[in-house]
Amino acid sequence: AAPWARLEALVCVILFALGTSHFLRRLLAPWVGKERARTTAFLALVFVFLHPLLGECAAPEAARGARLALALAGVASGFFLAGRQEGREGRTAGALALFLLAGFFSADAAPLALLFAMAEFTSAHRHRPRSLRLRTAATTLLVFAAAALLPRLLASGGPPLTVHEPTPELRALLVA
Repeated sequence: AAPWARLEALVCVILFALGTSHFLRRLLAPWVGKERARTTAFLALVFVFLHPLLGECAAPEAARGARLALALAGVASGFFLAGRQEGREGRTAGALALFLLAGFFSADAAPLALLFAMAEFTSAHRHRPRSLRLRTAATTLLVFAAAALLPRLLASGGPPLTVHEPTPELRALLVA
């Protein structure tokens, strides 16, 4: 079981790194230009793999749910900002679906909704008035936080779930 757990952890780290690298490139491009944003995103990707705590975060089985949620949220972040900047509603909806799925694995994904709201305010449709950008960012925060917390709200009755195990609803989906 250990080799599969390590492979799963590696896949999660790769997904997180690629998703956040794409997100970072999209976030910075309107401010520093495409070439500098691409370079910065690549360096962030490299730093994720060179970080000395990478082995520590990938090792514990108890952190499996949080690791899966972080990987899904990382991929969702790349989809979200690309969808918002290009006006592709499918990518934005896909990001919301991935974020909802991340919520099934861990409630730790919910605070990342703040990152989506910040990206919405600073890098998506910068030409719009500040009040409109602020309203859209607040809506983004509410929708994505609700999506990440919805699985916890659905899991009523019985002892509260820990942040490390998938909800019974997700288990039923995976088993079916």
